[in-house]
Amino acid sequence: MRTNSVTIVAKKTLNLPNELEHRSYSTSSALAHFSMSANFSQLSISPTRWTLWRFDCHDLPNHCSSVTCPFCVEVNKLRLLSNKDNLDDGHDRWETYLERVNCFDNQQTLLRVANAFLPSKLAKSVFFNYKLGVAIFRENIPPKYESAKNIDGGIFELQLATSSGRLSVETVQKFDALFSQSLSLMFGLPFPIACHVHGLFYRCEVNPGKKRLAYRNQMDLPFIAKLEVWIDHQQHKTLVKESLINAIKNVINELEIPILRSFHFRINYFRARNLKNKKS
Repeated sequence: MRTNSVTIVAKKTLNLPNELEHRSYSTSSALAHFSMSANFSQLSISPTRWTLWRFDCHDLPNHCSSVTCPFCVEVNKLRLLSNKDNLDDGHDRWETYLERVNCFDNQQTLLRVANAFLPSKLAKSVFFNYKLGVAIFRENIPPKYESAKNIDGGIFELQLATSSGRLSVETVQKFDALFSQSLSLMFGLPFPIACHVHGLFYRCEVNPGKKRLAYRNQMDLPFIAKLEVWIDHQQHKTLVKESLINAIKNVINELEIPILRSFHFRINYFRARNLKNKKS
């Protein structure tokens, strides 16, 4: 029997200190002294200042280009209406759609602002060419893998799947719970793990893939959500994986969230090099 997501989150938040206390030392020793408030809004953030970034991309996706594909038909209509060349999918320009919202040293203010970017709220505006997201990073560290502070690090990326319409309301609400819990876990990391995590990046988009599919309901399209954990250096991959990533996985399992692709690690240096080669 599936459990209500709100109940799961409350249960998870209340029980996490005990779970971590009894967790084996070899699996998650770095989180042995971690504890979380039962109320997320009362969470104490470390003295580190955090910056909230907004990701807003209006590129049109490429699919199968078939005149009989309903998805491509709708995309082509948008392309004709916009009549702009810069709306085509640009994989090497995604970082240009980042906007620095503000830097916060007050937890209540940050959490109130972040509440406007919950997955369920972003999902309402994601349609064909709207890719939206939010990133919360340490002060002066931008969510750009080619930046000097990120080039030696990497990203743990999780891909979640559902649909964009009313049929997926319950699932997207679970994405809200996962996003909030992941933030609380990141903010509550103890030293030295906290020093190695640069931030979280969540973004979502309509993504039909490359196969030709006959979508009958254009208001309920395939919906992909990505949750990323960015770290400072590859050598700290195992430390972060055995603590923060495993803790997030526990939340996913308890919420019974459908996963398209489980956490995998990507090295920033190779991504930055590929970007440089495309531009040259």
